[in-house]
Amino acid sequence: MIQPKSPQVFVSYSWDSQPHKEWVIKLVDDLITKQGVDVIFDQYDLGIGESITHFMKRSILDVDRVILVCTERYTEKADKNVGGVGFEESIIATDILGDSNTDKFIPIVRNNTGRRIPATLGTRLYIDFTKDNEYDYRLEDLGRAIHKAPKKKKPNITKNPYAKVSIEDTITNEITKRHGNKEICKHNLIVPKMIKISAGSFLMGSNIKHDNDKERPVHKVIISRELKFMKYPVTFDEYDAFVKATGRELPDDEEWTRGNRPVINVSFHDAQAFAKWISAQIGEVYRLPTEAEWEYACRAGTQTEYSWGDKPNKKKAHYYTWLSKMKTLPVGSRAPNLWGLYDMHGNVYEWVQDWYGPYSAKEQIDPTGPNNGQDRSVRGGSWLSYPKYTRSARRASWLPDKKASTLGFRLVQS
Repeated sequence: MIQPKSPQVFVSYSWDSQPHKEWVIKLVDDLITKQGVDVIFDQYDLGIGESITHFMKRSILDVDRVILVCTERYTEKADKNVGGVGFEESIIATDILGDSNTDKFIPIVRNNTGRRIPATLGTRLYIDFTKDNEYDYRLEDLGRAIHKAPKKKKPNITKNPYAKVSIEDTITNEITKRHGNKEICKHNLIVPKMIKISAGSFLMGSNIKHDNDKERPVHKVIISRELKFMKYPVTFDEYDAFVKATGRELPDDEEWTRGNRPVINVSFHDAQAFAKWISAQIGEVYRLPTEAEWEYACRAGTQTEYSWGDKPNKKKAHYYTWLSKMKTLPVGSRAPNLWGLYDMHGNVYEWVQDWYGPYSAKEQIDPTGPNNGQDRSVRGGSWLSYPKYTRSARRASWLPDKKASTLGFRLVQS
């Protein structure tokens, strides 16, 4: 199988400090090893005795894309045409004059409180690397920009809502065809399949050194009552029934089809609204799991990196590889964990109830996380995640109104 040629990229930056230089080197290494990008970089490709100006000019003009690491000092030097940055900026300006709509140049901002980019770049959108705890997400954003693989596609224009066959009728027909009337209550509701999880205790978190120290310290957690977890993440079939009944906006399926795929592009607030609605329809209380309940169910009695062991396994989790399908899979496409729960590793991140915050080392009984915060916790990793981000202990967070093609949820009863 012939692999497509990797895009070639030049990184323009200023040597503001030794820590900043080391950060740029890490970014370059991650682009090469994690994003499949061929990076032209002075620390690796400029030999002793070579002309620096010739190297800059040749690299900028010959590569597919140019990344500009726009710190405050870099932007100031570029605008004042000072030093090597100023020389590079003059080459860039000439290139832009030849094609003002070119997308060759990708500005990223770091150590830049005003988030200013050089005037030469005009009003181009930038990628914001100012928050270190969002580095992995921004790295994926940058990789997608380089490969021209956007996360979001422009949605198709919907059918005429006043036509004889409405979108609601389409949902009803699809759900009925897939599940049959015997599984459908009022409003075409599909009763979720639940798995009983016994009360117990486990060690939450991980002391193994990863790039996320929020997994530490490991601490004992007691789950004091039996739980019932949804066997699968909430699907489009299930969520679309809720949409039809309430008149809410249909979440985008990214043209991957709906049906038995996990619902995506739903916020924390959407998940809460669905839980409230389905509780009213069935007459039993459904809710999002706490972060501790989620990890307890994911581990299924294990203390290994994944619920099956310490190494990734593509047969048991849907995560990102060069040969993987760059989209969700229908729920249940990978093997379940030891307690019969599917898709706890990969496919879609799952909202949980807790605000995101640091762990305590103390033993806890049925913890519910901080009393307040800015971000809500999400768990499990997704189809776009590298394997290590799908580990049982891996933590991540998003703003409650965040919607993404990597983000869904499942519910629990207690």
